[in-house]
Amino acid sequence: MSIDPIKSLARENQNLKNEDILILLLDNADYYIYVEDKGNGGLYQQLCKKIYTNKVVKIFDDCDGKSAVIKRYKDLKKANQLSKKTIFLLDRDYENKFENRKDSKLMDFSFRELKNNSYFRIWEKTNIENYFLDRSLIIDACSMLTLKTSEVFTSILSEESYNQIIKHHEKCSYLYMINNFFCCGSFPKGSFYMDLNTLNTENLFFSNFDKLKIEIFENHKKYILDLPKIDKPKCFGSITSSLRYKYDSKIDIDGKDVFNYIVKYINKSIKQKMSSQNLKGPIINLLSQKKIEEIQKELRLS
Repeated sequence: MSIDPIKSLARENQNLKNEDILILLLDNADYYIYVEDKGNGGLYQQLCKKIYTNKVVKIFDDCDGKSAVIKRYKDLKKANQLSKKTIFLLDRDYENKFENRKDSKLMDFSFRELKNNSYFRIWEKTNIENYFLDRSLIIDACSMLTLKTSEVFTSILSEESYNQIIKHHEKCSYLYMINNFFCCGSFPKGSFYMDLNTLNTENLFFSNFDKLKIEIFENHKKYILDLPKIDKPKCFGSITSSLRYKYDSKIDIDGKDVFNYIVKYINKSIKQKMSSQNLKGPIINLLSQKKIEEIQKELRLS
């Protein structure tokens, strides 16, 4: 009587997905990479093919978010099915600003623990789109995708407009960062919480930045005053320590938000509309050698 190897492995490892089981049976790739962008595996597949011409890399994109990727790591580890070929790739977001804090979003790991775990790779910048933020690169990619001359997009996305967009989103990203500090880890979403997703990012000239920054801190202080006395010192310490976090606009800006906004901005001036996702393909094809080496250094696929 023949034995179905997939069903046999599935019975032994009930937490594993069919794709994970196939890895155990068809060990024909140099690396297997799990990403948190559900359904966007093609982007990472194209990226790896571009920067690793001599390696076979298989991308798994069925995990929806950071927690799902980390859970998959835990499931594979529990089933004794981790190998040196398996990589779990995460967006950095803002977890590095509080690297020793255990977080439910990180499945009770701290950022430092994941960073030091050889199975994980975490982008040095906020997310993968940060590596695509280059005005000349975006203009050339738009030209390639639409078959229009680069002069058309040079005019639309002028250097002045591009710099204004970056400046605006630097401020937005800073607010997201300090807001995340107060809304993660040991602090529940209370009266201090501010839903920054409701900010009007269509407003290019972000004039309320200082007002909103003060409001976040003031709301947090108000929340602390309502806490039991025993919890107040810890919370006051947290708000003081958060002021020390350095915001580096080159790596802390939310690249995905900026990239999506730039595409919307360009689409207002052309008839042939583009999607952010479709534009990323030409951008990857046009990546400079310097960008390729930067990404290779971070992925560390030897």
